Amino acid sequence: MLHGKTSLEALAVPDPADRIDFERLDRPLAGLTFASGEEFQEYLRSYVEADLRRRSDPRHSADLGAFLALLSVYGQLAGLMPFDGWWHGYFSYLASGPPPDRLEELLALSRAGIVRVIGAHMWVEAVDGALLAGSTTTPDVVRANGLIDARLPVHSLSRTADPVLRSLRAVGDVSEDAAGLVRVSAEGRLIKERGEEDPFRFAVGPYTTGKAFAAFARPNTHARVECEVRDACRQ
Repeated sequence: MLHGKTSLEALAVPDPADRIDFERLDRPLAGLTFASGEEFQEYLRSYVEADLRRRSDPRHSADLGAFLALLSVYGQLAGLMPFDGWWHGYFSYLASGPPPDRLEELLALSRAGIVRVIGAHMWVEAVDGALLAGSTTTPDVVRANGLIDARLPVHSLSRTADPVLRSLRAVGDVSEDAAGLVRVSAEGRLIKERGEEDPFRFAVGPYTTGKAFAAFARPNTHARVECEVRDACRQ
């Protein structure tokens, strides 16, 4: 007789690769360490190669079903959950990202030693006129003369450099919530510091409390951001 969740999984889904593990998908490097950076590069290339094989194999069409399911609830969940970036990153990892040919190119660059992934929980320090970078994944430390920060910054109205938002905030004509999002009414009108709705100014997008993302705003899909822009224009 089979007992417990693990036994039921083994019976229903014999191949461990076919079992969905939300925690592992969310943090694929959690708890993993490698003796060297090169050992980690080999592991990472194998991970990406396995993913590519699976995505192109019709036997794993259930993965496409999972993608379509995530796509169908992407905008709705973004509007219901606190804006902490987690859901957007999780969705992007599972159902977005580069197409297969780009991953093949990345693998080729990795094999050639042109691209090296540092690992999880990356840190960067400036030391003696150079930049040192490392992670918790390997003991290796990379030394470089330059750093390109391509990460999207966390939105904050109080720290924004945008001159329009800064001028509006200076006179109390725009406000933010605890997460730094621009406060808007259900119709998308700016909410002032004192709580009044602005009769003429509107704001839409992921960095407002309306939280409408433009990603996958395809024709005939009634993308939320397009609906909000349409409704704002009609007022």
